[in-house]
Amino acid sequence: MGAGGFRFGVAPGANVSNGRTVADVAQYAWALWLAGPVVATALAAVWVWWRGRPAKTPRPKQAIAEHQAYLEALRRPAVDRIAAEHAERAPAVPRRSPSVAPQPRSTVTR
Repeated sequence: MGAGGFRFGVAPGANVSNGRTVADVAQYAWALWLAGPVVATALAAVWVWWRGRPAKTPRPKQAIAEHQAYLEALRRPAVDRIAAEHAERAPAVPRRSPSVAPQPRSTVTR
């Protein structure tokens, strides 16, 4: 530093912003670069912890009502939708490929 706090060979105020030089900020550039991922990771960890907390213990009346609803659901028979859909459909008929001309006694059923 020269007289008056200025660097030699540099115009006064050329590299100064709010009393700090560009060199001062460059010394901490790595910390600014690293702050983004660190803050994002910390926020993600807090979010995962918050979402992963166990549910509140239900009140006894609520727990009994939910358990009775569960037992009632177990008593109802399951519905086999796929079997019901297949029962409503007509039986499948083999189709002839459009590239094969119809012939008497043909066994082609592609």
